[in-house]
Amino acid sequence: MSRAAVLFAFVALATAVVSCWGTSYRCSGDQQCVLHGASGWCEASGFCSLPSASCPSGRVWAQHSPLAGNCVDVVEGSDGGDDLDVPSCGNGTLDPDEKCDPAIAAPNDGVCPTLADCDDHNPCTTDAVGGSAAECSAECTHTFVTACGPADGCCPSGCAPVTDGDCSATCGNGSVDGLESCDKAIPANMPGACPTSCPPKSACTSYALIGDANNCTARCVANTITTCSGALVSDGCCPPGCSLLSDGDCV
Repeated sequence: MSRAAVLFAFVALATAVVSCWGTSYRCSGDQQCVLHGASGWCEASGFCSLPSASCPSGRVWAQHSPLAGNCVDVVEGSDGGDDLDVPSCGNGTLDPDEKCDPAIAAPNDGVCPTLADCDDHNPCTTDAVGGSAAECSAECTHTFVTACGPADGCCPSGCAPVTDGDCSATCGNGSVDGLESCDKAIPANMPGACPTSCPPKSACTSYALIGDANNCTARCVANTITTCSGALVSDGCCPPGCSLLSDGDCV
């Protein structure tokens, strides 16, 4: 086979490999950043960039990068020259100034949360996602409900049946009725008594005390760990999908 034919076959293979991988594709050399015949660069973040006449840097992040379509920034170097600015956000690593990274895939620690991930199973909190995944600042936020009245499954502290339909009119009668999860008149340690503490963490499950004993809504809810904590971290849990490389508790 001629030298030109070998080179063509190599470029074609590299193009096919790059084009079939998704947003998690990482490169280790420029030869892995050939897309549709265009030779690109493997940036320090491990993602490919391609030539672009419309970008000041002359490079645009390739389609399999978390920053796909954006120009690779140029900053003034300390030596007076121009250096390519490779942002840490989107490099697949949870850096010290980041809450998450959009290039980290579940179940690894550092995944940017969605609204569904932020449900704390507490009707007396409003769950939301604060920050932005694109800026590696996304995190779950929980705000306590304080207003009496809305039909939201919560009877906030200080509310009563006349001001909030979620409050029980029979709270304190010694029986768990209707919307109640316990009754404050039932003695401690008896069935239906309002809890003041929850069981300790067990393997991948921890417990949280929510509600208000005065409103007969106190109860323990279980929270299951689903993310890998890292190879050097031990929390006593090896969630499904994790391994010794991603969680120190896995064998």
